[in-house]
Amino acid sequence: VGPCTFGVYVGAVTSLAVGTWSRTAMLGLILGRDARGVFAFSATCTHSGCVVGAPDTSGNMVCACHGSRFDGAGRVLNGPAREPLQHYRVRICAGRVRVDRGEFVADTDRTPVT
Repeated sequence: VGPCTFGVYVGAVTSLAVGTWSRTAMLGLILGRDARGVFAFSATCTHSGCVVGAPDTSGNMVCACHGSRFDGAGRVLNGPAREPLQHYRVRICAGRVRVDRGEFVADTDRTPVT
């Protein structure tokens, strides 16, 4: 089984500019790209399971239920949430981005764009 079959397809890598984030509401993911590569994490707040809002221009996200704020890497800026948002393995195959929600990674993990 090749790496291009794991996870769910979330779009073309060319649609992700460096320094951008997007929320895929249907899949419950935040997808981003920085200078080191592409990353993905859960859009579900760790406080009570509500969905966090799409990242603002600085990359910060707010949970509308209780006001928890998260930074662009999913780390808690202020509670009531105490745990960061869960990061997932990203694979890029033939320009297609796939996210494997079954494989957890550190918030510093990035998949380089080559």
